[in-house]
Amino acid sequence: ARFVAVAGASGSGKSSLVRAGLVPKLTRRADWRVLPPIVPGGRPLDALARALVVGPPTGSDGAPALAERLDAGGAPELLAVVDELLAAREEETNAALLVVDQFEQLVTQGSEEQTSRFLDLLRGALAAQGSPLRAVVTVRSEYVNEALRLAAVEERAETYLVTSLDRHQLRDVI
Repeated sequence: ARFVAVAGASGSGKSSLVRAGLVPKLTRRADWRVLPPIVPGGRPLDALARALVVGPPTGSDGAPALAERLDAGGAPELLAVVDELLAAREEETNAALLVVDQFEQLVTQGSEEQTSRFLDLLRGALAAQGSPLRAVVTVRSEYVNEALRLAAVEERAETYLVTSLDRHQLRDVI
């Protein structure tokens, strides 16, 4: 699946599962480029741009200018930046992973306009033919239906429910 939601109650370990389990595992693989995880907050395009400027060759214009480019260029611009990041690696890299932690913030914090622009960009990039982009989001269980409906990916999303883990289970997961 190109879009995976990891859902669970607050404090259930969903962010730990993704950040300490999935991200390091994929980072060690040459065929994946894992972008720094983002927390959308009220300005999700800015958060995305900051994750994309972490490595060359996104140019020297920095995150604010990249956010403007993404906003103006939409999904094709996002895919062009992702392709640049993949091409910059010495290894043959086929896929890029975007982790959006606390995805529910798009419902609870983002302005409708900011949220809509970010989700249009993400949806378009994920749906594009041959897109190397994949997204894993963490979302609190009470917002999962609303967040997936808002993202308009309900039919294409895989959702994993994380139940509360004790210390031993959490250590095993990590």
